[in-house]
Amino acid sequence: MLYIQIREILDYTRDVDNAISRIYDNFGKASGDNVSGQLADYLGRHYKRMSECISGMSDEESESLLSTHIPYGPQPADFKRLEKLHLAPDASVDELIDAAIEVDGKLVDLFKTALESPVGEKVREFFEHLVQYEDGDREKLRQIKAYY
Repeated sequence: MLYIQIREILDYTRDVDNAISRIYDNFGKASGDNVSGQLADYLGRHYKRMSECISGMSDEESESLLSTHIPYGPQPADFKRLEKLHLAPDASVDELIDAAIEVDGKLVDLFKTALESPVGEKVREFFEHLVQYEDGDREKLRQIKAYY
């Protein structure tokens, strides 16, 4: 069984959100499309949402949460694939939305795995909130994709 620290998940989501934002900045400038910036804000919400969940905690609680190790096996290949997710600078809207849906799905799987492990109440609440958010976001992304 392999383990990952919640801090590593937070760092990863920040990197993914930044990559999506950079691509959309380029896309929006090239196309003159204001909608692309709004979509980038929506797609790049993983890190922001996790940070918001943590911000309501005391320093001690947040450090304890971030230091918590959770399993991400027995299929660690899923998260490894997610770590290797690279988006081309000229990615299309469909490709970006598909990537965001994949990220959401992998994060939900990881969060649900964490909920199955013996974690404290604060950690459990943290992941329960994130599962609800990400599940709802995947549906919204599918609707956005259908629009484009």
